Amino acid sequence: WIQISNKRTHAGATVIFQTDITDTVRNERIQRERQLDEQSKILQATIDHLPQGICMFSKDLRLRAWNSRFIELLSLPVRNVVADASFERILHGLRGGLSAPTPQVAARLSGWLESPSSEALDGIELARIDGLILSISTNIMPDGGVVASFTDITHERTATVALREAKQNLEQRVEERTGELSREVMERRTIAAELIKAKNAAEEANKDKTRFLAAA
Repeated sequence: WIQISNKRTHAGATVIFQTDITDTVRNERIQRERQLDEQSKILQATIDHLPQGICMFSKDLRLRAWNSRFIELLSLPVRNVVADASFERILHGLRGGLSAPTPQVAARLSGWLESPSSEALDGIELARIDGLILSISTNIMPDGGVVASFTDITHERTATVALREAKQNLEQRVEERTGELSREVMERRTIAAELIKAKNAAEEANKDKTRFLAAA
């Protein structure tokens, strides 16, 4: 690498300077590569410690970064998850492994898979064969790449279902207890009516007895 510069003298001549800067350029390149390596290591260390599964694809849909949680949550064959793997290769490892809860979700996901970098997904939920439920979100990066995150929400959904069932059971028990109370009230009213009827009959019999004795 040669750096060339020139300078005009007072006499009007031009002086040309040629400087060998090869070592400087090499050192700068080495420094930049070290910085990129450090940034890459920091990025990898960051996503490795996330509870979510993370994967990043370049603009041409080549796998650039991922963490072990990504492989674990999607039950992917490890041999498929390698640097520069195509989106189709990763998708092939998912065939039949996940299912959508509704046809609408399946249609939306199918449209996204045809062109992942065209739009972002948010809150798509898919179920694994073993019952584990995943929430999937994707974002488009400034350079046109795609980053996707996968979160295990099985416990949340299980708790939601349990809460819904508990609410339904509580409502059912309230209805049953309300019915029981209504029956008890009706029974008490019936008993009270019979008591009043019996009392009236006794009073009427007592009046008849009194009239009889008076007549006698």
